[in-house]
Amino acid sequence: MDAGIAFSAEGKARAGMGVDIADFDNSGTSGVAITNFDNEMVGLYRSSGGGNYADVATQSGVGLASKDKLGFGCVFLDANLDGLLDLAVVNGHIDDTVRNVRGDGYAQPPQLFLNNGHGRFSDVAVEIGSGFSQPKVGRGLAYGDFDHDGDLDLLMTTNNGPAYLYRNDQLAGNRSVRTRLVGTKSNRDAIGARVRIFYGDSSQSRLVKGGSSYLSQSELALTFGLGKYDKIDRLVIDWPSGHTEEHKNLVPGHAYDCVESKGITKVSSF
Repeated sequence: MDAGIAFSAEGKARAGMGVDIADFDNSGTSGVAITNFDNEMVGLYRSSGGGNYADVATQSGVGLASKDKLGFGCVFLDANLDGLLDLAVVNGHIDDTVRNVRGDGYAQPPQLFLNNGHGRFSDVAVEIGSGFSQPKVGRGLAYGDFDHDGDLDLLMTTNNGPAYLYRNDQLAGNRSVRTRLVGTKSNRDAIGARVRIFYGDSSQSRLVKGGSSYLSQSELALTFGLGKYDKIDRLVIDWPSGHTEEHKNLVPGHAYDCVESKGITKVSSF
């Protein structure tokens, strides 16, 4: 309550379900997304400093677009590798007779909100093909680069139905760099580590997280979209143990293993 996340911008309690945290505005501080019941909107909380948060869902374009949906899993990911974290949400009602009550669907379309970098998101689900925007009774949502091409693919589960695996095929020519952390003094999976990259006049940060979305675990490797940049000046890791280390001159189009206190190794190209 003190942080401003317990209620909506109108001061109402909501039926929260899925949650994810990430630095979606590249401010260096993580924000929070929370899916809610229909007619409640997704909550999108941006840090306002001092440990406080403000719900910016309405002005960002996420709120009204999600008001008639019942949200479950949600994840922040850089879907188009432009250096800005986007928000994917899966939806589906809990009552299969709801249409008889007020015309809402039991199956509902998922959403992919692209981040334009100026505090606004737009839902592009109907534009990305492969049946992504078809109504489903969505529940779990996770991401991972299952085909090792440097971008993030989505796995969605449905209630009493099939799982859907959506391969992300980049057409804009944007580049990325991926890194996997292995703790030695920290826990082996480096849960809780923060990684920051610096390139040109830009920076990004990511957290290694154990669980988020809804009953889901995305891959632990971190993916940074870089647009057309061809070099990362610095990569800084804040390990859970309190140790900080820095690596320089990473090359986009590659994946790296970072072992705590033992250095960084390029392990693959894509």
